[in-house]
Amino acid sequence: MADETESIGVQEVAARLTEKAAHDLAAALAAVPEEKARWEPLGDSRPILEMAVECCLANRMWSHILVTHQHAMLPEGEAPAAYKSLDTLTRVIDELKRTSSELAGTIRAVPDGDLPLVVAFPKRPGAGRPIAECLHHACWNMIYHLGQVAFIQTLYGDWDEHSDTGPFGDTTD
Repeated sequence: MADETESIGVQEVAARLTEKAAHDLAAALAAVPEEKARWEPLGDSRPILEMAVECCLANRMWSHILVTHQHAMLPEGEAPAAYKSLDTLTRVIDELKRTSSELAGTIRAVPDGDLPLVVAFPKRPGAGRPIAECLHHACWNMIYHLGQVAFIQTLYGDWDEHSDTGPFGDTTD
């Protein structure tokens, strides 16, 4: 962690939060029994495995956006291939760690001068966001899905906290 007197930029904060969100999501996923990975508790809800694959794909997408400054979906076929190949919790956890690490590196490499640049959202004209906000999107997505995973875990009786760190990465002794 940074020394309290050290000043860090928004890129480092966003990268650390992204790493923390991925760590906590991976810990929650590791606690899910494989037979619950595809369980749809309400009949038409998204299973845990599908949400986790989405997080991997979002990490890839936002890494690309932060480099190109262009909002674009992943290349055709990439998402279906990921949903097919990331078919176990072990595989998706490994991919989540890889994509979030890559994303954190991409976030750290964003020059300060790029932070105010606006990424246009093609399907919503006028709804673009500055790079400074885009740095946080994949982190937000992982945290959102972490909450959904935790809720599903309670539905099958798992009420435990699965992260080994506190909200700021400190140990929870």
